[in-house]
Amino acid sequence: MTIQLFGGNGKMGRAIQNVLYARDIAGAKLGGVIDKEGENAIALEMAYTLPCDILIDVSHHDATNKCLAYALARHIPLLIATTGHTPQEMTDIEQASLSIPILLCENLSPGMRWLKRCMLAGANLFPSATVTISETHHISKVDSPSGTALRLEALLETQGGCGDIRIVSERVGEQVGTHHITFEAEGEAISICHKVYDRTVYAREGVRGALWLARQPKGLYRTEDMEGI
Repeated sequence: MTIQLFGGNGKMGRAIQNVLYARDIAGAKLGGVIDKEGENAIALEMAYTLPCDILIDVSHHDATNKCLAYALARHIPLLIATTGHTPQEMTDIEQASLSIPILLCENLSPGMRWLKRCMLAGANLFPSATVTISETHHISKVDSPSGTALRLEALLETQGGCGDIRIVSERVGEQVGTHHITFEAEGEAISICHKVYDRTVYAREGVRGALWLARQPKGLYRTEDMEGI
């Protein structure tokens, strides 16, 4: 399976490149890095001439429409690992998913899927609790709150029955990513935490997610759909 990276010379893109070059995951190889900078970067026009089975977007949500147009033109699956999409960009993603499989990943860590399950179990246990979602990321992360924190909030709201939900965001040094959820009920509290120390965790799961997506029919998928990979 040949994977091209859009915006592939950023921090996340370089981590995925390292995983693909190391051949850590069978069946996946790098087919090109679409970016404006970097000695291995290629222009989008040139990418059309190279083999590609799936596109991973690790650029910025401003480039969403370029990624969608490219994936639709080549009729290939698209894994979107960017966050902060505008309502119009989300509409465009949903429309494109009627033609190709799209996986929208606000967080690529397998541990985050476990945290989501624990969080929803906590919401069932304490249906009227006050919930605090605290997230900490590196100082250069643009969007705040993080896409993961917003997704966690949305899942809780979909679950229904929770009390107040608040998000606390912090940008510190080179923190890769920490999410801490606290349920405060009458006379007691429960906290669960997920912390990533190395972007390689995201990179490996991104490649696994791409291979998983390549087997799916057209449609819009979220990380919660990736169970069992």
